[in-house]
Amino acid sequence: MRDQGPEAAYRQPECNSVELPYQAALRQLRPAQARAFRLVAVPDGPDISLAAAAAVLDLRWDETENLLESLADVHLIEPGSPGRYRYHNPVRVFARGRALLDDGAAECQAALGRLVRFYLASVRNALRAIAPGIGQAGGGEPGVADAGTALPEGEPFAAGGLTFGEAEQARSWLLLEHDHLQAAAVQAAGIPGVPADQLTRLIGRGSQPAPERHVSSGPWLVSGVPPVAVPG
Repeated sequence: MRDQGPEAAYRQPECNSVELPYQAALRQLRPAQARAFRLVAVPDGPDISLAAAAAVLDLRWDETENLLESLADVHLIEPGSPGRYRYHNPVRVFARGRALLDDGAAECQAALGRLVRFYLASVRNALRAIAPGIGQAGGGEPGVADAGTALPEGEPFAAGGLTFGEAEQARSWLLLEHDHLQAAAVQAAGIPGVPADQLTRLIGRGSQPAPERHVSSGPWLVSGVPPVAVPG
């Protein structure tokens, strides 16, 4: 991180008054809720799936769902399409800044590492469903047929990723998650021990994005927040 410290790096002078309601709400949260609020804001992307959030938090899906729904109840995050959640940009900036301050850069990097490994395993499983023999086995964890079905109760699944019963389900998931996969690979590039380059290579094999889709141009990218990855 920069020498002036993470707080100075992300906070702009006009942010203090804007952040007051968020600070008050954060003080009312239980520790597990506060941790989820902070860390789920770390990954770039327009929103996040329940499965991906569970990987970020290293929790079972049911625990993750309970936490995220409790945050939605107090309007700190917003439910989107089924099984997906999003932050308004000012809330995300605040939450990610608190993650850097309260959890530290190392834990933010660890959360990104868990997400990249989950995505990598899921992409491998998707490619194997589309063309058996592509990619490697995901690790044998329970999975789901597609992103819209119930997740395996009581099991963490970050290591094994999602599984897919049919090629069309795998293609649909790759299309739905393309921007999230690419954003995670870009964001985690350079973090030691995180296979971001492997994820980048598999993304290229698994989808052909439309020419106008670029991770760098997404309106969901957070401004005013220092990078999570510490330069070497």
